[in-house]
Amino acid sequence: MKSSKYSLRIQRSVVVEIEGQKTYTRALAVLDANGVLNSAEI
Repeated sequence: MKSSKYSLRIQRSVVVEIEGQKTYTRALAVLDANGVLNSAEI
């Protein structure tokens, strides 16, 4: 019982991490499309 609860918690945190990564990548893409990222790097 304990181990299954633990693995479920790990699984959930991995899903959250993947979703967060998607959001982060999408935000970067939007910034890049607006030229904000490029001007910030120069």
